[in-house]
Amino acid sequence: MTARAKRQGRANTGRMAEEIPAEMGGATSPFDLGDGFRRFADHVPLMIWRTDHTGRTVYHNESWLRFTGRSLDAELTEDWRRSLHPDDFERHARIVAEAFAAQEAFTIEYRLRRHDGAYRWLLDTGRPLRDDPAYAERAARISALTQDLSEWLPELLAGLAGTLRGRVVPPDTLFAYHPPCTLQHGQKLRGGVETHLSALGFRVRVARTEAHLCCGSAGTYSVLQPELAYPLRDRKLAALGEAFGEPPPGAILSANIGCITHLQSGTALPVRHWVEVLDEALSPAAR
Repeated sequence: MTARAKRQGRANTGRMAEEIPAEMGGATSPFDLGDGFRRFADHVPLMIWRTDHTGRTVYHNESWLRFTGRSLDAELTEDWRRSLHPDDFERHARIVAEAFAAQEAFTIEYRLRRHDGAYRWLLDTGRPLRDDPAYAERAARISALTQDLSEWLPELLAGLAGTLRGRVVPPDTLFAYHPPCTLQHGQKLRGGVETHLSALGFRVRVARTEAHLCCGSAGTYSVLQPELAYPLRDRKLAALGEAFGEPPPGAILSANIGCITHLQSGTALPVRHWVEVLDEALSPAAR
């Protein structure tokens, strides 16, 4: 839950929402805004927004809509990002993405285009709902039940090493690996895939530069913001192409279907999930 406000003030919408009881129209679940919250938020002289647990914007208040001159439906398509000043776009995206991945509060100043076409500086302050009892309980339960496929590799490594010894097909393929943001920033799982695949005999490396940067897929970002997503894709592909220095890779690996699809649209090299390559090496034909 976050709030956008003009320089003259800030708002902490998380506490405001929590203090509105359900019987008075407050939220009955951590993702339900509640009529009480809406009535309050739509009458305060602050620009307020809120996201769901995936980072998708689910609400802009009336002050926000009056400022931009756009409808709520239009803002919820993420088109509001087009109103950011071009010089602030990447900085805003980076700071918000890092704060969301770390579940930490953030404050950022940026310029947003007003309904009359003029850019105005805003102070954007946000805080996560991790302290909300209902949200925290659900998040803890989901986190305990969720495990990334790469987290199994250390447990399976001893058995797989014997099975794969001398059976990686083709043995001379160079694999450039792109760790998706969901893995390295969201789940904080870094280095595992390339380290364990290398231990199994695969020749795999991440990009020597900018391995931490997004490829431009970012869920629906590549669909809604193609003018920004495709340059990021091409920049990532160039970095992956130099992962081994002079010899180019024979294929690109990743761990996210969005990244795989987006990267594949810009290269003739095969772009695959790393588990596909591992599966082939374990197939009867490779034994």
